Amino acid sequence: MRLARKIWWVVRAFGELAFYDIVSGVWGFRGVEWLVRKPRSERVRAEYEAEVCDAVLWATIFYCRQVQCLQRSVVMGRLLRGCCGANAEVVIGYRAVPFVSHAWLEIHGRVVGDSSAYPAKMHVLARI
Repeated sequence: MRLARKIWWVVRAFGELAFYDIVSGVWGFRGVEWLVRKPRSERVRAEYEAEVCDAVLWATIFYCRQVQCLQRSVVMGRLLRGCCGANAEVVIGYRAVPFVSHAWLEIHGRVVGDSSAYPAKMHVLARI
């Protein structure tokens, strides 16, 4: 049963990656904001958090295009919000000199699926 659930998460993540590409290709960043701002589920399943993050990472390995941090964060956020009811928030940050930007996912101020050093090193540009 556990292996079947992992495969299910990877398939869902793969589909979300493809959906992100279509929406961002047609509507640009406004489409990406629409993807993230979808309503949360009523079901809360915190135990799936690690499984979703692992599934997204596995899906990015086999995806046909290179997956950037924004796409990965949006897909993780959609899966955690829609399926697990998590209060996930995509954060876009930057450092001015030398210029570096990055997107990560937070749940109640805690970084999920990425390095926890980003909030301390970067200025927040947007939270969606």
